[in-house]
Amino acid sequence: MKLSDILSNPVRLRIVQYLQIHADATSKQISEGLGDVPVPTLYRHIGRLVEKGFCPSRRRGGSEEASRGCWP
Repeated sequence: MKLSDILSNPVRLRIVQYLQIHADATSKQISEGLGDVPVPTLYRHIGRLVEKGFCPSRRRGGSEEASRGCWP
């Protein structure tokens, strides 16, 4: 996935923008911050960002969280 592909999708763009402000946000916090995005949609886009290496993921408690300072 290219940077242009990431930024051309409005949901992924909003996720990246959110994480630029809230770099240590969890998936739940992103969901709360972007309240108008359905949770399944949000998680699908976060998964794509993690899968393509635009957002590192880490374990927090017993679950994997996908955020932590996305870049382009």
